[in-house]
Amino acid sequence: MDYYKKDICVIVLFQGIFKKDIITFNPGLDQNAASLNYFTDVRELQRELKAKGNN
Repeated sequence: MDYYKKDICVIVLFQGIFKKDIITFNPGLDQNAASLNYFTDVRELQRELKAKGNN
């Protein structure tokens, strides 16, 4: 596993762990794994994009 952090962006590469490439996320956590008071769940963003015709 490789871990990269710059400013507020964190990228972790898991090589050979999963059969295919995937994107993961940690809803409700900041770049230091501390709980956020407010966040928009990625599933809500997906619903909004689909409603606007973006698949």
